[in-house]
Amino acid sequence: ATYAPAKVGSTASASGTVKKRRGRRFGRQSDPRMAKAIDIKAANEDMSLHDALLAGGYTFRYSPEILDEVDEDGISLTQRKNNLCRRMRQRREQKEKRDKKENPGIQ
Repeated sequence: ATYAPAKVGSTASASGTVKKRRGRRFGRQSDPRMAKAIDIKAANEDMSLHDALLAGGYTFRYSPEILDEVDEDGISLTQRKNNLCRRMRQRREQKEKRDKKENPGIQ
C-alpha cells in the first residue's frame, strides 16, 4: 500500500475519505448563555453582572457546601460574575485596539 498525504486544509478519516475543514477554531466554544449575557451587558452598561447572567439564561441556587449560589453546572455565582467581567474587559480592549487600528491619528 502506498501512502498519499491528504490535501492541505482537510482531514482524512480512517476510510480514506477526505473532509474539508470549515475554518479554524481556536480554544473552546463559548457557553451560549455567557455569550448572551455578554451581549446583554454590553447593551445595558448599568445592568448588574448578576442580572445580566440571569437574563442570559443562568439559574442559581444556594449551596450550603460552598456558602454561595451555584448554577446548574455547579459553578459559583462569583466565578460566573468574574468570567463575565473578564469577557467584558476583553471585548472592550479588542474594540479599542480595532478603533485605534482604523483611526491611528485619534487617541
